Amino acid sequence: MGILAAAVAGATVGFLWHNFHPASIFMGDSGSLLLGYLLGAITLQGFLKGVATVALLIPLLVLGIPIFDTGFAILRRVKNRRPIYVADRGHLHHRFANLGYSQRQTVMILYGWSGLMSLVALAMRFAPVWLTGVLAGLVGAVSLYLGYTLEIVRWSKLTGRRAGGRGDDGRDGTAHERS
Repeated sequence: MGILAAAVAGATVGFLWHNFHPASIFMGDSGSLLLGYLLGAITLQGFLKGVATVALLIPLLVLGIPIFDTGFAILRRVKNRRPIYVADRGHLHHRFANLGYSQRQTVMILYGWSGLMSLVALAMRFAPVWLTGVLAGLVGAVSLYLGYTLEIVRWSKLTGRRAGGRGDDGRDGTAHERS
């Protein structure tokens, strides 16, 4: 599994070099499905060989952003009574674009956030407990800040005040729903 993980990491880094904005190559559905399958298979193999709690948390941290974005998209669509298979503009990268971030800035923020989560995963396995705690606190603070900035967590909902502006699906509240 280590050799397969290293091969997937090398291929992905090589691909990302050419896929960075402005992209010269793009990954299609077949490539993304294969990559997702390989990441899932590597994660499950690692999960079956490690200590239960740590082995479960490490893949969740490393794959945390795609898992969160997918889960949040499904919950958002169910809440808004829309089919879960219909696209919307509520994904993380769309929310960054709505706030005025460029594609490069968005990618660098997501890379940094994912890198921090991966550092915590590595620290859980190899670093002292105090360092793991410091890194986990940093990841928690960054995640809360981004959740608030991207309006995933809204202060008005937490305090009971009425919110104006955009809804959870990224659309403004003035559009009428179709029957």
